[in-house]
Amino acid sequence: MAPTKQGRRRGGHGPVAQKTGSGGIGSSERAHLGSRATPSQIRLNRNICAAADRGNSSAVLSFLQSHRADMSLVNLSTTWHCLARVSADKGGHLDSGHLAMLQEQTRLELLRHCNALGTEEPHSRCVSTIAWSCARLQLGNALLLSAVSAAALRWLQFFKPFELANVL
Repeated sequence: MAPTKQGRRRGGHGPVAQKTGSGGIGSSERAHLGSRATPSQIRLNRNICAAADRGNSSAVLSFLQSHRADMSLVNLSTTWHCLARVSADKGGHLDSGHLAMLQEQTRLELLRHCNALGTEEPHSRCVSTIAWSCARLQLGNALLLSAVSAAALRWLQFFKPFELANVL
């Protein structure tokens, strides 16, 4: 799978992701991270993608575990997307303990954003990516999906058509 620059899907799966290769960050990823992304969050996304590019879901989940406290909603959605992509490409087994931790951390982060009373910037793309990833991984965690639904309703007016389709 060659990196793309024109917004084509990597490997034919999931939401559109632009990569520049060599650990670089494409304009689409920069937009996804938002204007308030810290260098640390950008670095986390690069490392999450690098672990996934090795084709090892365990590496992605281990990285998540060791950087759990620093993960933003964007970093969590990147983790979800990478896990779904690696799992689909490699048929990999996901460690249930780490996966349960990811589900709970994502749920809490989504709820934190939903309860921020308008002070947080909308993350419709993150919600879309998480929903798509849960479907791709065939996860039916009712608590997580309820938080995804709450966030989708909160940011409904910000969704692009393809993002909304992923949530539905």
